Amino acid sequence: MSETLKEKIVTLVRTTEGIDKKTISESTATKGIVLEGAIARLVKDRILKIQNREGQKYYFLADKDSETSVAGRGEGTEINEPDSEPEKKGSLKSKKGKAIAKTSDEMEEKEKPRTKKGKSEGGRDMRKFKFDGKLHTKGGLVLAVVQKYVEKRKNISLAKLKEAFPDELLQRFGVFQEVRKAKTFTSGGRDRFFLQDDRLIKIQNSKIAVSNQWSADNIKPFLSTAKKLGFEIR
Repeated sequence: MSETLKEKIVTLVRTTEGIDKKTISESTATKGIVLEGAIARLVKDRILKIQNREGQKYYFLADKDSETSVAGRGEGTEINEPDSEPEKKGSLKSKKGKAIAKTSDEMEEKEKPRTKKGKSEGGRDMRKFKFDGKLHTKGGLVLAVVQKYVEKRKNISLAKLKEAFPDELLQRFGVFQEVRKAKTFTSGGRDRFFLQDDRLIKIQNSKIAVSNQWSADNIKPFLSTAKKLGFEIR
């Protein structure tokens, strides 16, 4: 097990904010005992934590410091429960598993409690952004900005829209994709795009879906691009 593999896994988990083992395997081209060992070590070192959702295990960063380090954690950091330990009936974790939000945008809305600085007690960045007179979560902000951009440019083509918001702004997914392509990114029963009818955006000869896979770190390039395009975001 190499340090490079662990770093790849941490980067992947940070980008997706919740990912299953199958997707990690496909994205890192690693499987079997090598992958199992790398993930187990990251969980033991308190870098990753596990959430059980409808019988499926998903991996998250244990805290914000995991974004920049794969070193072991000291005392006082939230410890993830082992894979084999069953959830206690009536526990907070069990209750959350019964009504899982399918998008990062919805998950951010449900996370409680929050600190004064807009971060949950678990260390996740729960800040909201003010745009167009409303407060938005990270995913909601991206959706609102793209909607506003298209609204001002009736019948814009997919190519022109991608010139404004290139796929490079969000690795693996792209800021948005045509609906048919967006549906192919679904993994473990979770949609990686806003696929609800009222959130789809109509453009020239097509409809697009905006990705909901945004974190405090990977949204930075999008924010920079949006501000260069003249959007005021606070």
